[in-house]
Amino acid sequence: MLLLFNLLIMINYVIGDLVPEYYEEPSNLTNEDNIIVSSLWFMGVCTCVGLICKHKKKIPITIQPTNEYNYDDTIQYEINIKNSENIKKLKDDIDEFKKVVDQLYLDQKYEKKEKEKKEKKIEDYIEPQIRFQFGTGEIRYKENGKYYHGVGINETENEKWNKNNKFNKCIMEFKENKKLPHIAWDTYNAKEFCCNCSHNLELSKRRKILQVYQCNGHTLEQMYKI
Repeated sequence: MLLLFNLLIMINYVIGDLVPEYYEEPSNLTNEDNIIVSSLWFMGVCTCVGLICKHKKKIPITIQPTNEYNYDDTIQYEINIKNSENIKKLKDDIDEFKKVVDQLYLDQKYEKKEKEKKEKKIEDYIEPQIRFQFGTGEIRYKENGKYYHGVGINETENEKWNKNNKFNKCIMEFKENKKLPHIAWDTYNAKEFCCNCSHNLELSKRRKILQVYQCNGHTLEQMYKI
């Protein structure tokens, strides 16, 4: 219980998403979906004894449920300063805790990616003598015995442009008058970049400065024929 409490006091403040149409919501509110804040509030009002009550006195904030700013049945929590001298300590603890959580998150993503590579038989280390054997572009992945140009599993993190890895094995062909961003899957000539690619019409729709091509894969047999 003591470990749980210490973890709970080292969390970031969260600003509520509910904004009344004609009223600016105070910045010290968060809604009932915030598990951390609702848990802290419960611990703050509980009458239990022992180490939890001893340590909860150190929390420099107060948390109270309020419906004052709501236009529906949800509960919001109002957060205020109880002890201004300990606010910096709380912030430092939050920063330290965030570093730990961030590292745990990165470790989990790495393990998930490595598991996916193993399941799909994907390798991202390509032998130097093979990297440029199938066009001017560099081979970046090997999957199920085939080599591929373009976007791959290592780019799935950037969900803003590659959500669900929709550009998997894709090459971006820019117009000649556009400056390339110098990324490993960009070119002015997709057919030279990859000797076995096809135009992806669906992903190229409504794109004015680039067209999307898909690498169809390469084998060592193809290399010997070249």
